[in-house]
Amino acid sequence: MKETYGRKFRKLRKATKISSSKAAEAVGISRSKLERWERGEAGLDIEKVFKLLEVIHVQKIDFFNNNISNYLKNITLEVSKAYESNDINYLKTQSKKLLSEVENDSFDKRTFLKAAIYCNAYYDLTGVDIFTDNYKKRLSMYFSKILSGDEVWYYDDVYFFGNTQNLISPRTIYSLSFSLVFYFKNNNDLEMKF
Repeated sequence: MKETYGRKFRKLRKATKISSSKAAEAVGISRSKLERWERGEAGLDIEKVFKLLEVIHVQKIDFFNNNISNYLKNITLEVSKAYESNDINYLKTQSKKLLSEVENDSFDKRTFLKAAIYCNAYYDLTGVDIFTDNYKKRLSMYFSKILSGDEVWYYDDVYFFGNTQNLISPRTIYSLSFSLVFYFKNNNDLEMKF
């Protein structure tokens, strides 16, 4: 079974010899809620996760870095390698291939977002935009849907948002970023499941 953030936290908490009762009390949740999260049975508000990390003296970057999905690692490696070597032909070829796949299966969210990342990198290197206006609207709608509360932000969504900035209008980026910060700040019930 894939290790969850809760399971990883539990190992670290035990290594620092902090009881579940003490950790839960420090962040204002019940011990049972913490233990359910540690077993992977429930989600936990991201702010609570951050506070729990402070309790065990672990930096956020160190905690989350090893939990990036293999899917995102592969995309990052592929795109970064092509981007850093200025391989615009590869980026263009992959962009067009993925966009073609999206045309054939418009409901495939993963392929669509992967295509957006490739198109974003290609645009950044060449200044040539091959991501259509309809796709840009779809991308903006995807992130807006998350903010409207229809879906929950996951790490992958933040990753995709951060790596498609060239494809979204500055006004939309500002609006989404402002809304995201406002949403996280004002919604204590937000569960970003880790």
